[in-house]
This record gives sequence, structure tokens and C-alpha cells, in this order.
Amino acid sequence: RLIAGVWGTIGGIAGYSVYRNIQDFEDKNPCVRDAVQVLSTSSTARATLGNGQLLVARWPRSGTVDQLSGLARASFEVRGDVGSAYVVAGARRRPKATEQAIEDEDEEEEALASGWRRYLSRPWELKLLILGKVRGSGARQDGSPEQEGEEQAWDLDSLF
Repeated sequence: RLIAGVWGTIGGIAGYSVYRNIQDFEDKNPCVRDAVQVLSTSSTARATLGNGQLLVARWPRSGTVDQLSGLARASFEVRGDVGSAYVVAGARRRPKATEQAIEDEDEEEEALASGWRRYLSRPWELKLLILGKVRGSGARQDGSPEQEGEEQAWDLDSLF
């Protein structure tokens, strides 16, 4: 019974994780909505996919967002009334700070200790990182929280 319970729990957690990935795909990848919008206005894409609503298929889809470098990539299938197409899209985050502000931020990051010393000197970052992992969103890879009230602007730079 114990083994069956453990496997049931593992299966439940894996199922929930896949479900969240499917539901949050368009929100987590900023280039997906822009790519679908560009495809919906393209006459060539409309000839292939049809004139109806374009939907992102549940499978196959993959995407990554690198907050540090400001790059987002996604590959997914778009389905229309007549057909479907496999789309690969990329986006770049718009710079919001001047060159001097970026240099000052880099110097500040270099001054901070790395690894666990960073979290010991800034315990709120550790708390936000742990809460973000538990909730499934909210914390970046480097441990600093994303600004919830401030949505970042992304520019679609590749689409094929």
C-alpha cells in the first residue's frame, strides 16, 4: 500500500506539473501571443491555416525565457480551420534603462557575495525564491523577484 501511495503521489504531482505547464505556456513566454497575432494578420499564414481563429495546440510546445540576457524563445504548433503550422518564435526584451544605469547595476551585483552568502546577506531574496518555486512562478533564476505590477515589453525578433 505504501508503494502504491508513493507512486500515486508521484503521478499526481507530475500530472499537476504538466497541467500547469500547458495552462501557463502563453503567459510565461512573451513571444507566443505576439507570434500568433502576426500570423493572424499574415495573408500567407491565413492561406495555409484558414480564416478562422488561430489556436495554440496543447502539444508539441516548448519555450524558454532568459531574464538575465533578455531573450525568449518558443516553439509550438498553431492550428486553424484548414491546417496547422509549426512555429518557432523569438523575442528580445526592450531596454528600459540607460547604459550608465546598467553599468551601476553590474557593479553592485559584482560587489554582492555569490552563493549562500548572498542569501544570508539578503534573506528576503531566499524567501521570495522559495515562495516562487512553491507557487510555480514569481522568482527569477538569480533569486531577485520580478516586478508584478510592471510588465516588461518584448519585441518579436524572429518568426518562422
